[in-house]
Amino acid sequence: MTYLDIPGWFDFEDAYDLLYDQVSDGGVVVEIGTYLGKSTAYLAMRIRDGRKVIHFFTVDHFQQGESSYPQTLANLAGADVLSWVTVLQMESAAAAALFKDSGVDAVWIDGCHDYEAVKRDIELWLPKISRLIGGHDYTDRWPGVKSAVDQIFPNARKGGISWWLHDLNLKVCKGNTA
Repeated sequence: MTYLDIPGWFDFEDAYDLLYDQVSDGGVVVEIGTYLGKSTAYLAMRIRDGRKVIHFFTVDHFQQGESSYPQTLANLAGADVLSWVTVLQMESAAAAALFKDSGVDAVWIDGCHDYEAVKRDIELWLPKISRLIGGHDYTDRWPGVKSAVDQIFPNARKGGISWWLHDLNLKVCKGNTA
């Protein structure tokens, strides 16, 4: 089994490749929004097969149905990547409280897609990040994502339907989350 066999939506391999390349050996990556683990499995596979030690956490409340948490664990085990990721079954805010400021190299936001949730995730995680923040579904289909990103990060880079900022661009934005 590979990530391709896991149900869900994942069309941003190139963005996760960029994320992987940006994170240093020994770095920390957090993914917000897991669903059944398709994107999680891809990044965990990159980490497993790569030459860097990366501490990878994925965060989801797993309230999409009774079986979503056990199914996600089974999917990650089936793809032989469960030992390369820590699955945190909790809300994003609770997970953010576990990490120190500037202690996370990269965060990828693909959880709840309404404006308030995306804005809250950005505001919660931005102080935690030292290198890269990004997310998925920057598209007219998800106006809440677009509005929150445009308000907080008007100069975010976009590719496909993903958005991100890294390094110096991130430092400039840390004070602009009004």
